[in-house]
Order: sequence, then C-alpha cells, then structure tokens
Amino acid sequence: PPEEVSDGDKLWVVLREELIDGSILHEFGCRCVEEALKLVENPDPRSLAAIEAKRSWLRGEISDGELEKARVAARAAAWDAAWYAARAAAWGAAWGAAWSAARVAAWYAARAAAWNAASAAARNAARARQVSMLREMLTQEAPAAGEPCGANPEN
Repeated sequence: PPEEVSDGDKLWVVLREELIDGSILHEFGCRCVEEALKLVENPDPRSLAAIEAKRSWLRGEISDGELEKARVAARAAAWDAAWYAARAAAWGAAWGAAWSAARVAAWYAARAAAWNAASAAARNAARARQVSMLREMLTQEAPAAGEPCGANPEN
C-alpha cells in the first residue's frame, strides 16, 4: 500500500526524466528551494537569483553559461551559510567546554537530541509537501511552449 512507502522514497523513485518531463523536474526543484527558503529569515539574494535564473533558462531567456554563473553564486551562498553555522557550532562547543560542568554538557546533549528529532519531523513534513506539490504539478494542464511546466504566476 502507498502508506507503507515513505514520501522520500516516492520522490526518489519518480524524479527521473524517463518518467517526468525535464521542465517539470526543473520547476519542481525551483519550488522545493522556494519552500526551503521560506524557513530562512533573510535568504541570501544569490539563492533567490538562482531560482529566477533557472526559470529564465527554462523559458530560453538566458544561456547555459549565465545559468552556471547563477548556480556558482548560489553554491557560494550555501557555503557561506554552512561556514557561518559551523563557526557558531564551534563557538557553542568552546563555550560549553569552558563551562565544562556536567549540567552544561547534559543540556547541550538534550538540545542536540531535541534538534535531531525536530529535524527528522521537519524533513518528513517537507517530503510530504513535496509529494503533494509534485502530484499537483503533474495533474496541471501542459504549458505553452517555453513556459515552465506548472508555473505559478503568483510565486
């Protein structure tokens, strides 16, 4: 039964150009990134620009080279965010070591466990939303030539 297959596995199985038109897959990727960026207080403009560049590329408005430049900039934004998070985590660990009380260590361990549980729940909820979004996109009427499949002018 479908409920026995996780949403992550459902996506893994079908997200292939042999099964779904490439333009739908690209638009689906854009929408997934937009959903993820809604969780960020101030998303990096390079990430937002990369989404717009991908959609412009899908419409044939920019070249592969221009799309690659946007991708490189978005990757740099992701690395910047990861570096910032790593520095913050290292600072937290150093602070915890400086205070080295068992109580502080236990608090950090409990916080990490709670974070891991919350992260798993958030991932599962995101995958369920993605499956729902993909189903909706696949049931929409085919777009005009050069228009991304499932494009939503309100986004």
